[in-house]
Amino acid sequence: MQKGVIGISIYSFWSYPLTNSTVDLDATWRCKDFFFGWILDPLVFGDYPQVMKKNVGSRLPPFTEVQSELIKGSLDFIGINHYYSLYVNDRPLETGVRDYSADMSVSLRGSRIDPPSSQVKKTPSVFYKRSRQFLAKNAVSRD
Repeated sequence: MQKGVIGISIYSFWSYPLTNSTVDLDATWRCKDFFFGWILDPLVFGDYPQVMKKNVGSRLPPFTEVQSELIKGSLDFIGINHYYSLYVNDRPLETGVRDYSADMSVSLRGSRIDPPSSQVKKTPSVFYKRSRQFLAKNAVSRD
């Protein structure tokens, strides 16, 4: 037996609320559910995040019970490629043309003058405790 481990490495942004308002805090969690949860929740918990299922609706194919059991817990580690973080504020869910960004129902910004809110300083380990995690890539701006 080789005793190998199987994992996945994802590219994702980390997000901070633009303001300390409840709607921006909720939008930040929603953003994380879309960026991280879309890929990781099925592999760790066997299903998509609730907010994705609600906002995407019938366009998100459901897992059967058999599929859910097959993929649930199927990885030994999570790798994250992180290059920069974004500030998030709430945006109403659009009912017109729908895509990944519209379903997320947030506005993303690359900068903000004041420091990020201290209320949402959590790493993916808070959500995915069952798996080891590695920072696979990281970068900082020279500006």
